[in-house]
Amino acid sequence: MTVPAAPLPSFGMILSALMNSGSAGKSWARHGSGRVARVYGSGRDALSAAVQATERATGQKKLTVWFPAYFCNEGLAPLRELEVDIKFYPVCEDLSPDWTILEGLVARERAGQIFVLVHYFGFPNDLERAHKFCKRHGLKLLEDAAHVLLPTLTIGEGDMQVFSPRKLLPLPAGGILVIPEEMSAYLVDAPGSNHPAETALWLSRRVAQRIMVQLHVPWHLFRRASLSAEVASSNGGSRGHHPESCGPFTLRLLAVLEQQLDEVIRRRRHNYSFLLEWAKGLALCRPLFPALPEGVCPYVFPLWVERGSEEMARNLQSVGIPASQWPDLPPEVLANRRQYGSAVEIQRRLLLLPVHQSLSPEQMDAVSRRVNTEFRELV
Repeated sequence: MTVPAAPLPSFGMILSALMNSGSAGKSWARHGSGRVARVYGSGRDALSAAVQATERATGQKKLTVWFPAYFCNEGLAPLRELEVDIKFYPVCEDLSPDWTILEGLVARERAGQIFVLVHYFGFPNDLERAHKFCKRHGLKLLEDAAHVLLPTLTIGEGDMQVFSPRKLLPLPAGGILVIPEEMSAYLVDAPGSNHPAETALWLSRRVAQRIMVQLHVPWHLFRRASLSAEVASSNGGSRGHHPESCGPFTLRLLAVLEQQLDEVIRRRRHNYSFLLEWAKGLALCRPLFPALPEGVCPYVFPLWVERGSEEMARNLQSVGIPASQWPDLPPEVLANRRQYGSAVEIQRRLLLLPVHQSLSPEQMDAVSRRVNTEFRELV
């Protein structure tokens, strides 16, 4: 059995998208909120657009943007082409900012600053404290909610938010920037995505995977590429520092999927709860988030492996289980392991297991049984 790494679109979804003409993005900036949602080609595009809009709105020529040390290096690619000063702050083992060290770091800066708070794996980070911290130091608060499906009571109170629905929904692309209406005037119109070949390739792969799942074809035996690539990488990444908007098919598919978000949340929560119960009997590991708060839609199931997760992820991928590790950390972080030791250790130890809405009970059982086998071999 090969367990799909990402949610798969049904044939009905695809047909509806081909015929749909509705607008997308309404679920992320509800009417009357004083905010607008702009749909881009990726979360990285949305992040880049947010930083550039802040530069224009504040009149700053070179902003300092603070990222947690536990940040995917790939997501920084568009910003590295801008005139911004990228800096990193240490994180604690639970992925919250190390506020004690941050106070001193931020106080030394003189330029305009943006503080990026990441809500990892769909779980809210320390937003209340981040809000007070930014207000005290005069920073703009940007919430990276790429692992979050929708704004909640504990996510969405910062100055700006970036979502990446393609990480949780069967979409070939898509990032969403939620920004105050008064700041939207500083957004530059993004050119339309013109990559139909990439969309067609994504669609053909997902349709093929859907068929192979139904026929119980173990397709991981026929490919050399790691299954984790579908979890860790982005589809149709940014090209340069000019954000792109989504292609028409992606927007139509997103509009269709917006009608099904409640069911997506329900199924992801159910799968996460299943793994929480299963993990109680395991030794040498623990869930990074041992509880599932109300309103949280999990992205994956992060499991802390005491002896490191690299070999286990590789073994699981070889038998069709799409376990993965966090992608590469920024080189600035890896070059200063003493300061950012927690981030490096988190990357080494976390094993990310799928909980997406396309998984059947049989597939979830296969994931748990195979991971359980791997841990028994460690003991």
